[in-house]
Formats: sequence, C-alpha cells, structure tokens
Amino acid sequence: MMTARNLLNLVIAVAVIVLAVIAFYPGKKPEPPPPMVQLLPVSKADVDHLNIHSHDKPVLRFSKQDQQWFMSDPVHARASEHRIGTLLDLLRQPSSTQLQVDKNNLAKYGLDAPRYGLEFNEYSMTIGDTEPLNNRRYVMAQDTVYLIEDYFSHLLTEGEGALIDHALLPPGSIIEKLQLPELTLQKKAGQWQISDASRLDAEHYSQDSLHTLIDEWRYGRALTVTLLSEPYDTSAAPAIRVYMQDQADPIIFYVDQTQLHTVFIRPELKIRYHLTKDTAQRLMRLTEKTSDLE
Repeated sequence: MMTARNLLNLVIAVAVIVLAVIAFYPGKKPEPPPPMVQLLPVSKADVDHLNIHSHDKPVLRFSKQDQQWFMSDPVHARASEHRIGTLLDLLRQPSSTQLQVDKNNLAKYGLDAPRYGLEFNEYSMTIGDTEPLNNRRYVMAQDTVYLIEDYFSHLLTEGEGALIDHALLPPGSIIEKLQLPELTLQKKAGQWQISDASRLDAEHYSQDSLHTLIDEWRYGRALTVTLLSEPYDTSAAPAIRVYMQDQADPIIFYVDQTQLHTVFIRPELKIRYHLTKDTAQRLMRLTEKTSDLE
C-alpha cells in the first residue's frame, strides 16, 4: 500500500522528469523577423509630395511646406502628420517575400487593376490584395512585388477626412478672444474675463474654469473629419469665433447640433469636424465654480 510519503516522492519524481524534458526540448525557436527592405529609392525625409490615387475617387494631393504636411487637393487643409508619416513608412518595410513582376500573374495579387496607388515624389507604388494565411498585403514598387504587414490600408479606405488633421486649431495657437453663442471670453491684462455682453454671471466662474475652457479649444480634436460635398448655408447657424494672436480675422466655426451629434463646420475649407457629445459640451460650456480653491 502506498503511503503518503511514497506518494509525495512519486509526485516529486514526475515533476523532475517533466522539467528535465522541457529543458532538453525547449520547443521551436521563434523565427527571426524578416529583413528591412527599401521599396523605393527615396527616403522618408526627402519626400515633399504625396499623391493618393483611387479607382473611384478624386486624387488626394499632399505637399510638405515648412516641415508641415498639407492637403492641397481636393481641399486645402492641415494634414495629419502622424497618418502621413504612416504612409511614408511604406518606403522601407520588413519583407520576407519579394517577387519579380510578371504581368501575366498580376491578377493573382490584385495588382492588375489596383484599387489604390501612391506617388512619393516621382516614384510610384500600387496596393494589391492580402494573402489569406497572415493577411499580409501585396504591394508593387518598380519591378518587384513585396508582401508586407497591412497596418496602413484603413488610411486609404476611411475617406479623405481621415488624412486631415483632426485638431480644431493650428498647433501652438494663442487665443486672445473666444466668442461662443452664449458666452464670450477675452484676455485683458493677462487675465481671462467674461464679457459684459455674455449671458452668464461672471462671479460664478473662477479663473481656473476660464483657463480650462480655453485649453479645451487649444487642444480640442474632432472624432472624425469629413468634407462638405455642397455649399453650406451659414445664415441660420450659430457661430463660434476664435480670435488668435497676430491675426486680424477670427477662425469661424458654424455649429450644426442635434440630440445625436455636434458638427463644427468651416465652409471656407469645406471641412466638417464631427465631435462626441462630451467634447462638444466641454468646448461650449464653463465649469461652474465660485472659488479658485474649489
């Protein structure tokens, strides 16, 4: 009959054997990462023009001016530096599979009539299908087809607004006056003040709450951006005017607000900034406080 001590010794012996087997057979070693390959003979830093072609949409054109990217067509607007940078990363990618171009086999990779094409300065790249095993995507650059990780195609399919900067104001903006539909803040002698014409009792709001509202505008971002497809009638829309330092004319947003959504519209740029309900409230309301110490 096996005693408790014998049972314990047996368990220990089995554990030792299992550990020895694991140590002797450590398992399959992970495969090394694929090598980095330069897909086009131009560096990310040297690209100053980027065009995106689509079979069913107008060409999107971007240019770099003073180290900042702008969309120049179909509208003129600040571009998303991060998202443009993601597309520029396509110039140099890890790729373990490279195939010489065979025009008779391009349909196999979705490259015979590609949905998207990219131009980096004078160099072009076309985007094909994904392979079913790992969902990596075929891209063709010059005379070679590469298989790379697909981390970028959503930027091409989300629409023109996906590549526009979602920030409401330019980086580094210094606000001097903020005129909301029911509230006006103006900076005087280094202090933010509620205008006499506002409909609020200034004594109910602290300097902290005024600064918070201004910072919401300085760093405010839209959830999504879309383009206006037709002229926008501003006659009945509430307006927001943001006066910037060293600029004579304000930036004007027209507010399209329902129970379900809030959109800030800049008709001259043909841009619609779609906001969450919480973001819109923070941009259009003060937090009530009676003391800076609260």
